Amino acid sequence: PPFAHKVGGLKKHTMVAHYFANQFSKIFEINNLERDYVLSAIDLHDTCKRGIKHYNMRYFPIHHMLPRLRYDKYERKHLIKSENRDDFNTIMGLIENHMGSIKEGHVIKEKRKITDDMTLLQKIVYLSDYTSSRTRLDFEFLEGEF
Repeated sequence: PPFAHKVGGLKKHTMVAHYFANQFSKIFEINNLERDYVLSAIDLHDTCKRGIKHYNMRYFPIHHMLPRLRYDKYERKHLIKSENRDDFNTIMGLIENHMGSIKEGHVIKEKRKITDDMTLLQKIVYLSDYTSSRTRLDFEFLEGEF
């Protein structure tokens, strides 16, 4: 959308997606822990959209797989405690499916459709990202909040 084509556009897209994820979590009555998973996934879902070290849009088709690689290093450095590994895997799984239901490790050139095999949390992440990227949305009224 137009608001995402200006300075800070990816941040603005993520903030709008966060808003929708929070709203969808409310209407589907997602519990607090699952809501935290959804919101964390949304906040991180595009952090590697242009790669990890060498920023380039050629990484877009695999950007849904890169956050696990990027953030997994924190566990290796013992900054993520092993008892939190399940939480980490849940969040990374939601990120990996934000482009649509996929089998692990596949390249995706564009967003795929929602499928029946997706969990409700995966669908919320997907819908939040999808809704916040619609070209006809106008969030200029939120400009001061970004």
